[in-house]
Amino acid sequence: MPPETIEGQESASPTDETKTGQELESASPADDSTEAIIKAASEKEASAASTDEEKAKAEKDAADKAAAEKAVKAPPYDQDPKWLAARAAEKNFNAILAEYDIDSADDLKVMLNEGMQLQEIVGSRDAKQLIQDADTLKKYNEHWAEKERIKEEEALDPDERADKYKKELEDHKRQSAEEKESAQQVEQAQDSIDGFNTRVEGLVDKQGFDEDTAEIAKVFLGVNNPFNEVDILDGKAVREMVEGGVDKLGKFLANVRQKAVDEYAAGKSKITPISPTTVHKEREAVKAKELPDDATEEQVFAQAKSEILEMIDEGQFDL
Repeated sequence: MPPETIEGQESASPTDETKTGQELESASPADDSTEAIIKAASEKEASAASTDEEKAKAEKDAADKAAAEKAVKAPPYDQDPKWLAARAAEKNFNAILAEYDIDSADDLKVMLNEGMQLQEIVGSRDAKQLIQDADTLKKYNEHWAEKERIKEEEALDPDERADKYKKELEDHKRQSAEEKESAQQVEQAQDSIDGFNTRVEGLVDKQGFDEDTAEIAKVFLGVNNPFNEVDILDGKAVREMVEGGVDKLGKFLANVRQKAVDEYAAGKSKITPISPTTVHKEREAVKAKELPDDATEEQVFAQAKSEILEMIDEGQFDL
């Protein structure tokens, strides 16, 4: 007879005694942990590689963009804002130098240093008033010096006074004679210069030069050359002399070049061209005739020199 069962309950099978009320999992916990770690590592590695690739791509794109913008936007050097600003500053600086008759930046520096030193001396005082006060003081000193001289003369006895006046008269005569002699020397020097200029001008005019060439020749030879008269300590005068001379010389050289071009174009040039073919054949003939096949370098150069001198003697170079 089967065992009795409680109503409403199923009989338990022998295997139910070993169950805990939870179903057994298909895999052990250790296996699941290993797979999770491997999966996480793989995902992390893939993510890192993807990040590196994206970073490298971003850097490359940024570099390409910067290079493209630079190639498109970079203006020529003479249009670069920094270059233009530098040229504008240079132009403004040169204008300031010209306005105040200053030759160079070094001269400007000297003037600024002198001005700063003067400012330190004058301070907050009125410079014009200081000059007026100095002039007034000078007049007072001269006045009292004259009074002192008169007082000293009044203290002299007649003989001493006479000797004093005699000495002053002799000094005056000597000074007048020296001034007259100096003036005569200047006049004689000017006469000599005028005679020299006249003679040089006459000799230059006989050479048949055109007007511009004759003028340059005369200045070069010392006729009316401003260098002979300029005050070398006057910076403004020296600058004006140089600028004027350079301008004249530049125009002269330009005229010489243009004249040479015009003469050549008109077939009036004195330079006679030589046919390269003719010269080459003549040199080959000379070499074959006069030089051995095993000629040394010294022999070849010596022969070439001889040929050139011979061509000049024969007038092949009409210079």
